[in-house]
Amino acid sequence: MRDPLALSADKLRVQVRLKRMTAAVKPRLNHLNCVQAIVACSVCLLAASALPVVAYVYVLRFSTTALGPFAWTHWAIVGATCLLGIAAHSLNRRVLLALHVAMCCMLGAALGGFDTAFWYQLTTRCLTYQAVFKGCQQCPCANTNTCTAANLANDVLCQSCTAYPTEVCEPALQTAQNYVIAFTGLAAVLFLAVPAIYSLLVLCRMEASTAVAAARRQMVSFAVDQQATMVESNEKPNVTPAMLSAWVSFLFSTHDPDCVAIGERCRTVLSGRGFELDVKNGPAAKKSGKIKRQATGRPGSRKNVVASSSSSAGVAPEPEELSAAEAGRPRSSAAMTAQSKEKSVSYTVANNFLWALSRLVRLIDGSAKAHPGWDPYLKGHWAPVDTEVHAQDLEVIEGELPLGLRGAFVRTGPNPRLEPAGGYHLFDGDGMCHAVRIDGGKAAYCNHWVRTARLAQEQKAGWPLATKIGDYKGLASLMHMFMTRLAVALGVLTKKDGLGTANTALAFHAGRLLSLHEGDLPYALRIACNGVVETVARRTYGGKIDHPFTAHPKIDPKTGEMFYFGYSVDRKPHCWFGRLDAEGEVAADFPVPLPAPIMMHDMALTQKHVILLDTPLEFDPKVMVKEGKMPFVYKNRPARIGVLPRYAKSGDEVRWFTSERWMCFHTAAAWEEGSKIRLYLCTMRDFSLDAFTATEDAEPYMSEVILDLEDGSCSFRRLPGATPGDFPVIPAHLVGQPVRYSYAATMEANTTGVPHFIGITKYDLQAGGGNAVAGAILHGGARVGGEAYFVRKPDATAEDDGWLITLVTDQDSLQSECVVFDAASMSSTPVARVRMPQRVPSGFHCTFVTAEQLAAQIA
Repeated sequence: MRDPLALSADKLRVQVRLKRMTAAVKPRLNHLNCVQAIVACSVCLLAASALPVVAYVYVLRFSTTALGPFAWTHWAIVGATCLLGIAAHSLNRRVLLALHVAMCCMLGAALGGFDTAFWYQLTTRCLTYQAVFKGCQQCPCANTNTCTAANLANDVLCQSCTAYPTEVCEPALQTAQNYVIAFTGLAAVLFLAVPAIYSLLVLCRMEASTAVAAARRQMVSFAVDQQATMVESNEKPNVTPAMLSAWVSFLFSTHDPDCVAIGERCRTVLSGRGFELDVKNGPAAKKSGKIKRQATGRPGSRKNVVASSSSSAGVAPEPEELSAAEAGRPRSSAAMTAQSKEKSVSYTVANNFLWALSRLVRLIDGSAKAHPGWDPYLKGHWAPVDTEVHAQDLEVIEGELPLGLRGAFVRTGPNPRLEPAGGYHLFDGDGMCHAVRIDGGKAAYCNHWVRTARLAQEQKAGWPLATKIGDYKGLASLMHMFMTRLAVALGVLTKKDGLGTANTALAFHAGRLLSLHEGDLPYALRIACNGVVETVARRTYGGKIDHPFTAHPKIDPKTGEMFYFGYSVDRKPHCWFGRLDAEGEVAADFPVPLPAPIMMHDMALTQKHVILLDTPLEFDPKVMVKEGKMPFVYKNRPARIGVLPRYAKSGDEVRWFTSERWMCFHTAAAWEEGSKIRLYLCTMRDFSLDAFTATEDAEPYMSEVILDLEDGSCSFRRLPGATPGDFPVIPAHLVGQPVRYSYAATMEANTTGVPHFIGITKYDLQAGGGNAVAGAILHGGARVGGEAYFVRKPDATAEDDGWLITLVTDQDSLQSECVVFDAASMSSTPVARVRMPQRVPSGFHCTFVTAEQLAAQIA
């Protein structure tokens, strides 16, 4: 049965269109409020009042003595009006706003007219003297440059000049008067026009917000009414109970009689069917709404945007408009708590000041000219999506989903929630997870922004205030870093809960699906039985981990332990290593000193050791300032490989091996054979964070490193037949063990530097000196994919007896699919192709959460 929201989409068409239209202009209108517009208005007012003075003093070359207290009184009135405007918009009081606009208009008329009359009278007197003194050479007072107080008091001409040539002095006097009239007239126009235009913009913003709120009330009311109707018909609600609870809480919080009546009806109907909605009337219900199920089983708790299963017509509210109780927000977070509070005057003033300063810096460095889609990672198949969708019964357009394939395929990547400002980099963007829940030959889809502390703070501010990687270029990068510190000092931004984006990789450990980013600690996610994804909380590990956490930890499938590292470029000793036990508790954590700050992205695990990579991509802020490049330089030195016992007590136990000069982001596998360690990884001979794969030497190839623990030797070679590619994976049950096959995303060679993954390459890691390529899959046409995850078949007998799952997007139609291939045959003909309800942007890493793991998730 289709979602009633989709069946009744026509009834919501006007509201949806209005919502989309207002949502498009709302971010820009938000930046017109408060101090930003008041500052602009104030500058115009002060400039208007200063224009006649400039004309009087500098154009006509008179002193300011004649102005006396007039100028200070004049500017004091203007300043008081500006302060009233700041208070009006900071406190969001309509009465003060109206008073401010009225005062501006009255002052514009009064001061503008008074200015014209005053300066005309003043210059009529003084200009007469000036014209005589400057225009008549026979006047004995010709060297006088000012209009003296005596002249003004007597209001007489210089007695020495009884006559002067009219053809010279009269035009000079008339020209000077025209100057004054023009300047004072312009001042009056500015006094009147600026408040009028600004009041119109404020009115538009208020009307847009009112329209959005009204449309949302109607949409939620209709959705709740449909759910109640379904329950009355002895049908189950097709949304999670927690989401329904949030909707009902919202209806109560509106205090609208019709909305409250619908909420009461839904609560009564659900109570009669075994549900109890624990919501209270009043605005507080929006923050404290919970749901209690009177039967067994735990309901879902996602309060997010939900769309119809096969249609985009049913559009629901955007994430930032949802209840403050939504489970997508991490708990016990100071930043999240602050978001739920009403914005204070000091916060509003500081936030708008920072925004204005940021715009000024971007104007100086030229990045303000950037527009949506200007960066290659913001357009085409990389372009971010702006909605969260939950769809059931996806269309299988080719083949059939295997019945033995049960679980959730999840892929993460960057997807900016707010429109990026200035520079942008592939590693920037808020983390978004795309989950395909597969069971019984059917599939469901849900995409979800990870509710990080950074995202919450930026949504509260209304603009991307935290410095991102794309800002670290040129001298202006110092200003961006200064503004981040200033934001922290002003209380607009806090680093207490980290500023990571959780956009890089995923791992399932100790009953939790972790969303990872190497600049922060992990965020725990939860996938409901219907495929809905929610953010549970940021994992702090009881404060025992006080450094960044890698995006690529390694999990021993036998012991359940997770081995991890972390690195920092601005904090010594730059690297740490640690281990979590099977329950997710910290068992060890200690520093591993490095001689220089580097980018260390991945590690490897063997039966007895962990492998750390000290690559020559070093942090060097000098090139950022002097050369305008990213602050990471590929140094001319060999890579080092650190071998550390799994259960080491300190970093002193690490043993370093020197290899050739290469860069590596991802490892494939590692294991021990006697006294030797075999390490397989994708390496590049050259690399730049600015250009990525723009040159042939910057393309990654599957390579082999052999470390001899007895004689300390280290050998390196590229595997024969290897093609450009990255994102290597192996069967999860063979991590840290000898493995034969690895699967990497095949990369198309190009000079743009933007990676295009056109297929999957299967490598035989035990092929010896022969061709290591054991098979290849091509997506075909203009279709591009990414990392593929190996899922073992339930009745597997061979190592490669399984499926490869990946997400593929057609660059021409921008239609995305979840594609399943056979890993043993490596046939390009898919086992199944599932159409996604919306385009899935290209991203980074993926994982597969089995049905057993889903059932064992910790809330």
